[in-house]
Amino acid sequence: MTGGAVSTSATSSTKETTYSALDNGPDLAPLQDITVDLVKHSDDAAAAKFDLTTEASSKRGRVVSVILHEPVFYSTSAVVERVFGGTIQEFQFFPEERQALVVFVHPDEAATFFKHVQSVKETKSPDYRQLQVDVEWYHGTESTAIYPTQKMILAAVIAGEASRSLLLRGLAPELGLDDLSRQMKVRLSNILVKVTLVKHRNAFTRKREGNSAVLEFASIKDAVDVLGLFESEKVADFPPVTAEVLTDSCCKGPSITRDYCRCIYCYRSRVSV
Repeated sequence: MTGGAVSTSATSSTKETTYSALDNGPDLAPLQDITVDLVKHSDDAAAAKFDLTTEASSKRGRVVSVILHEPVFYSTSAVVERVFGGTIQEFQFFPEERQALVVFVHPDEAATFFKHVQSVKETKSPDYRQLQVDVEWYHGTESTAIYPTQKMILAAVIAGEASRSLLLRGLAPELGLDDLSRQMKVRLSNILVKVTLVKHRNAFTRKREGNSAVLEFASIKDAVDVLGLFESEKVADFPPVTAEVLTDSCCKGPSITRDYCRCIYCYRSRVSV
């Protein structure tokens, strides 16, 4: 993807068009388990990591409420682009309350995000005005807020076989961002947060290999379901493409680390100096 021209479909304060299914209000899907196969661990270390992660994820501390500040226009992409610190199992969006529930895969990653936002808020840092969000730990019983998919999801994430983001290769060179976004909205019932089109700069390469696209979904479950559809060529009236898993866009640290912050990213920046 290096060297490509990137265009993005996402909602912002500009007049850019959005194709998110949730920007006009959430309709929560019925509870259902994920359809990925349970990963077979190749060694004792991987099995032990899975057991520890499963145990930790069943405890309180994975669900963070994110409240978007006024006057930022509320959209799925506006929320997602402000979340960082680790792999996200799912987003649940509530536009009327300007909130979202963010379910991290790992409790320590949820704590990292929570601590950083709280630190910049308590110190009245300019970073707080830049983030434009407040955070709270979810006040209810976490198990009631999360779709019952965590064991399958954890196994797939640890094996590197699951994420909210997919990469499509081999798209028709003439397919534009708007057309692609419309087609994905029409053909997929899953919740798309953002669509990004990546074009090869070289015309010969673009004609030979086609373009690529990044599809970012609201949950790992949605992404896994869509990956299966593309792999089995069951996306209605859509030419065959190659689909693969990408790293979650939220697997990044804060844009600026601070000496006073207690989160793991800021701590690492201090000890590495």
